[in-house]
Amino acid sequence: MESISRLPFSVLKIDKCLIDHVCETRVKILVDHIIKLSKALNMRVLAEGVETTEQLDVLRKIKCDEIQGFYYARPMPEAQFIEYVRKSDNHKKL
Repeated sequence: MESISRLPFSVLKIDKCLIDHVCETRVKILVDHIIKLSKALNMRVLAEGVETTEQLDVLRKIKCDEIQGFYYARPMPEAQFIEYVRKSDNHKKL
């Protein structure tokens, strides 16, 4: 653990395999502690693979810094993405 604390990371990314189950009590507790430990080490936390409102709500409550996933949109070509951002307020939430 001591060697981990000296690594020069600024962001910790939580894998989708945990996020898929973040609404379950045991996984929520685990992710909450991962976030607290990361923040204590001055890292930002990004959750990968967020797909549902329920997952987003849990991650907001436990103070995850950033999310990534299909909750906002599926992958799309660049031109379609630019139009998507222009037509919505979604860019304010990113």
